[in-house]
Amino acid sequence: MLKLGRHLIAIVFVFSHLDYANAQPLLSGQELASINAWLESSRASNPDNTIPRAMLLLFQRSFESIDFVTEEQLSSEDTAIALSIRAVQCIHERTLAYCADNRAATEWLMADEDNLPPYLLLMQLALTNEDEETALSYLQQGLNASRVNAYYFERFFLVQEQLRNMRFRSGRRNFVAELVVLPSLQEIYGSLRQSCLARVEQSPQWLDACLGLADKLESGKTFYANVLGAAIRRDVTALTSDDEALIAAAIEQRASYDEVRVVARDALDWWIDPEGRPQSFYRDSLESGELNAIHRAIEQQSAQ
Repeated sequence: MLKLGRHLIAIVFVFSHLDYANAQPLLSGQELASINAWLESSRASNPDNTIPRAMLLLFQRSFESIDFVTEEQLSSEDTAIALSIRAVQCIHERTLAYCADNRAATEWLMADEDNLPPYLLLMQLALTNEDEETALSYLQQGLNASRVNAYYFERFFLVQEQLRNMRFRSGRRNFVAELVVLPSLQEIYGSLRQSCLARVEQSPQWLDACLGLADKLESGKTFYANVLGAAIRRDVTALTSDDEALIAAAIEQRASYDEVRVVARDALDWWIDPEGRPQSFYRDSLESGELNAIHRAIEQQSAQ
């Protein structure tokens, strides 16, 4: 189990698909029992439990309402994080009251309007309804947002703290917290590349918006978003441009992230093993962005 878990999280770090259904088997029976017991005991209202409870319910693919996430005790940032979790839940479960008419995603946007991800989720929902005009409008509006933060590391620390309370051992807390929060990140970003590639040849507006999206994602907080942005630019440019220099530059930019991974793998013994990943790396990623944290970790290791 542990060997498989380490191997799969390494694959996740290079962006293979991991969803809620195939993530759960990577936890032991005892770990799943501990999570279920905590979910049962945490039903009483407690603002400190709101976000990790919502994340763990989503991880369990629970159709239980998480409407409690709008409690007034939450800070404005925590409210945005909690609303984002509820919006992702509605991708899979449309029968809950707050999932009707994209209410959950819209409420996330209203609480977090200077952040790109809620616009992207609403864009994807519009495309699901074959509303191309609304989808493009959400994407164009989102490009004006100054932040690109799907709250991966904020969620990670909140879940990790509750795993500590459940007495998960220290390294295992890293692995399980990443396993819990990663699928939500992929729900927000995972279909963007294909959505752009399906439209940029026929629409100059989509072409401009998708190239703008690539730039935005490369400024995002997670390495996942950075790589995705470069991949969108590479593939969109190859599909729509005859400028060989422009195509080569886009290919080189995307390849630069692979080079970062190769260097990190060689320099950092914890790169493919989250159980050994230091808390300082997670904190640095939260504060400065994951790519900056990777570069700093490599520099610090090289200086030793």
